[in-house]
Amino acid sequence: MQSDFLLNNEQMKKIDMYMNSVLDTPEIWQGIEHEIDLDRDYIMSLYPARARIIMVLIEEECDMLEYEGSSMLSAIPDKESMLAVARRVYSKVSCNDDEDNNLKYMIEVLVCNEFIIRRSRYKRRSRFF
Repeated sequence: MQSDFLLNNEQMKKIDMYMNSVLDTPEIWQGIEHEIDLDRDYIMSLYPARARIIMVLIEEECDMLEYEGSSMLSAIPDKESMLAVARRVYSKVSCNDDEDNNLKYMIEVLVCNEFIIRRSRYKRRSRFF
């Protein structure tokens, strides 16, 4: 004999559907996304000065790629387009004619990370719009 306070499967499904519909709204996610952005901004403020300058340039490059159908937001991002962004940024920040492979690698990693962040944000937002 089941107690009166226990819920059956059908009642549990209704509660789950209600909770998911309440918690899975654009308003809730806007608040969460704002917190994520604040956290990201704080962590990036801890970057060394040169890395912060490089990140500004990477963000500007990625802003130009943040549109429906771009290589950054495609189902499988194109490695060559990521490397092209890194090359453009490297050409703006390289100080001399000598190749600095460590700087190149750092820029490539930062570009990949920026692609991840923007793709995640795009996927979260596309659920609602």
